Amino acid sequence: WPQSTFALVPTRPRTPPSQGAEVVKNLVLAGLSATIVDGATVSEADLASNFFLDAEDIGKNRAAAVLPRVQELNRLVTVECCAESLETMAADALLELVSKHNLIVCSNAPPALEKQLDALARERSIAFYAGAVFGYEGAFFVDLSTHTFREENGTGETATLTEPETIEYPSLDTALAVPWDALKHRRWGPVSPTFVRYRLLSLFHERTGRPATAADGAELFALGQETLATEGYTTAAEGTAFTEAMASHLAATAQAELAPVCAVMGGVLGQEIVKFVSSKGKPIENVYVFDAMACAGKTFRVPSESEKKRAPAPAPTAAMEVECL
Repeated sequence: WPQSTFALVPTRPRTPPSQGAEVVKNLVLAGLSATIVDGATVSEADLASNFFLDAEDIGKNRAAAVLPRVQELNRLVTVECCAESLETMAADALLELVSKHNLIVCSNAPPALEKQLDALARERSIAFYAGAVFGYEGAFFVDLSTHTFREENGTGETATLTEPETIEYPSLDTALAVPWDALKHRRWGPVSPTFVRYRLLSLFHERTGRPATAADGAELFALGQETLATEGYTTAAEGTAFTEAMASHLAATAQAELAPVCAVMGGVLGQEIVKFVSSKGKPIENVYVFDAMACAGKTFRVPSESEKKRAPAPAPTAAMEVECL
């Protein structure tokens, strides 16, 4: 896939971009060219989690600082950087940036920017991935628009490919509009608590214009109670009670990207992107969540409005839930 290129777009300005570093490392080593987009400057906190940075980089633009070390991983690919924040970039410049890539990867980006980039990507049949790591948990969303793939049977010279299959993906905006109560499904089980916490952090950012911090426990608790009721959740029945203690913990870890969690998330995300560019292997539909404390990852599909009216999906199989041992 020498012509495949991806753009990694900005993390939160005050968050060490561990997940982004893992994704860049995995994909550049796999042979994909990259554009790293980040308008923030390197801080001392970045050194604890981003293995592409040194102390001498403090005060420099993050994208420019990591560029030479990322390029060292694979001299056969092209690695570029954009030191401008996409949130303030002119519309024509943003469109040009998106259009020259095969796929866009957002790591802990602001929710409004994720929706904007997904809309631009869908118009041009560009794959879109958006994820976040918060403490011991992480989640990412996939929008491949319309994607055709084959699965491989067997190994080595005797391996064969199945007939092509096509999957239609809903947009990020469409998927997020689906009530959480509608996500309960006999194929995927109950709604993942990790997904609920992921969405609460996104909703908090949308409402306040900033990511949650350790001081926001009370406000996050109030938002959680309000949102769970609005989304049709019966917390006692579903075992998803959101207590004040849980809200305080979520607020305290909202901007913590733990390296082991980022390694898992970056590995799964990198694998999914390789599936996309090779058109080989069934891709995730369309959400992946990971809980390090449970040592488990799970995939499930957030449907579009039209899909909710279809017949029920078949019973679950072992492949639908992945245990990370």
